[in-house]
Amino acid sequence: MARIAIVGLGIIGASFGLALKRAKLDKTEIVGHDVSYDAVVAARKARAVDTVDPSLARVVQGAGLVVLATPILTMREILGEIAGHLEPDCVVTDTGSTKRQVVSWAAELLPETVAFVGGHPMTGKDTAGVDGPDARLFDGRMYCLTPTETTPGDAVEAVTSLVHLLGAKTYYLGPDEHDALVAPASHLPLVISMALMTLVGRSSGWKDVSRLVAGGFRHVVINAGNNPRMSRDLAVTNAENVSSWIDLLVEELRGYQRTIATDEEETLRLFQDAFDAHREYLAGTLCSDAPPSAAPMPSLGQSFQQLFVGQGLLRRRGQRGAGDKEI
Repeated sequence: MARIAIVGLGIIGASFGLALKRAKLDKTEIVGHDVSYDAVVAARKARAVDTVDPSLARVVQGAGLVVLATPILTMREILGEIAGHLEPDCVVTDTGSTKRQVVSWAAELLPETVAFVGGHPMTGKDTAGVDGPDARLFDGRMYCLTPTETTPGDAVEAVTSLVHLLGAKTYYLGPDEHDALVAPASHLPLVISMALMTLVGRSSGWKDVSRLVAGGFRHVVINAGNNPRMSRDLAVTNAENVSSWIDLLVEELRGYQRTIATDEEETLRLFQDAFDAHREYLAGTLCSDAPPSAAPMPSLGQSFQQLFVGQGLLRRRGQRGAGDKEI
């Protein structure tokens, strides 16, 4: 029987398990591990995994695929702890929101007989504020894969097939490129949300202000409700890119400040430019196809897939979403 191990049973990890359960893989055992008692109870209740093992070493033994769905700064320790217990030819992947640091740790700590393929599902539901694990969480979502020049092609094929089983679309790019792109797309909005919540929430007039806040404020500060530890991890592991965008944002705000104070017509132009950019963004998001991969999409090989999920995965090769294209 094939074995897939999921380390970390929060929203992403448990949803990962449920999505694999939905795929009805033949002769495949899905095992889980988490240090949080509450996460284990929730995963068992949702039937996201077949079994839960409190031993990290035992949970990865015999697994052909290991998925790390833990906070980013715990991954180095986990990689070091599991390194000596992984099967030869095992594939390890992760779901972290930053990639350069995690890929570097994997190269440093994993044995040469084990392949690592960095991954990041763009679900928008990484931490707090969601109802619970959901087998449909990845449906139609972009799923970044960040292989390097030394990543075995069959390992990339295997994780690609897995992503398609989840219902997601693959997007290939390098670890550094990934981190550069998610900084303005995801990490800067997180920092803005938290900074605004802190600034206004700690002001002397917050009690009165809070009675008047409406949709605009709530939309901007929603990410302040994310898990602080996970938010910290993604910020510090992408600090250079995030800091550069904060500098640009401060400069942009200074420009807005000067213009609003001195020039009505120029202020209108600024707001009109933002309005037009937002409209173009929505049109592009709603109308365009999935963006092209930053690297050629691999074909779906058989031998490596059979290593960890057997024939059940191969029978589902034709069930990819319409957005997935092989080139």
